[in-house]
This record gives sequence, C-alpha cells and structure tokens, in this order.
Amino acid sequence: MVDTSTLLASRVFDKMGEDHGKIKELIIDPQSGQIVMIVMSSGGLMGVGSTDRILPWQAVQMNPNTNDFVLVVSKETLYESPVLQREDLGDRTALKKLYDFYGVPAYWEEHVPTQSSDPTYMNVEETSHQSYAGSHQISHDTLSHNPNNALNDELDIDKVRGERAGE
Repeated sequence: MVDTSTLLASRVFDKMGEDHGKIKELIIDPQSGQIVMIVMSSGGLMGVGSTDRILPWQAVQMNPNTNDFVLVVSKETLYESPVLQREDLGDRTALKKLYDFYGVPAYWEEHVPTQSSDPTYMNVEETSHQSYAGSHQISHDTLSHNPNNALNDELDIDKVRGERAGE
C-alpha cells in the first residue's frame, strides 16, 4: 500500500528516464472510489509558471520500487494530447476525447467489477496498478493496441519474454 502523500510527491518519467513532472492531484470517481485521472505538473520553478496536464490513470504505471510513475505512452503522445482545463472535468464529451486519444476506455464506460472476494474473478485491468514485491510491469494491456503507444517500438518483447527469434 502507498499513502496519498507519497503519490503526490511522485515524479513522472518516460521509459528513457526523462523527468516530465510530478503528480499534483489524483482525481477519484466518487461512485467507484477508484483513481481515474491524475494531474501532472511540469515546468516552472517551484510551482510558479508550471503547466498542469490531466491524464487518464491508465497513461501511467507506478514503479513499486521507487513509488514514481512511468508513462506507458510516448512523450510525444503526452505533449500532443488534448489539454483539459479544470472546468472540463465535468464535461464528458471533453473527457471522452481525452480517453479516446490515449486509446483507453473512459472510467464511466468500464464494466462493474464482480463483488466476489475470490481474486480469480478480478479483471486484469482492475489489477494493472497493483504492485507486487520486487515486480515491475513493463506494459499495460489496455494500451498495447493503441497507435499512440510507442512501447512496442522501444522494447523488444521477445527478449523480455526470453524467446529467441526464429524458434
């Protein structure tokens, strides 16, 4: 488990280790209690002149070893994405455009999780941000088919899986 003060002090890096800002706010869906978006602050000096950017929760993945976040999209996607203002948070049309740009379902479109206490019934997407001791997920299933996701271009999946080409 990680407390919110730790999350709010977390940095956001791309896959190459470039720092793009810090988590400023977590936006939570009051119906589900789940984090659905983040506000990332970047640039400026000590918060003055910084730019806030709203991202779907699925656009980042937490590194359980450092409690920092890694973008699961390219930095180009991050900076080309639609920019939402705070007043847009109540506008589902604007939010839908943002979620569509990132290629992930909007939080209100996702299915309702099963009420079972048996973990085998949990959906993979519902557990994608869980951290396990010593583990780090390198991809996110939701974004694997997104044309804006450059993960497959930057990573040799066969090497990660331990497979050899031609076998």
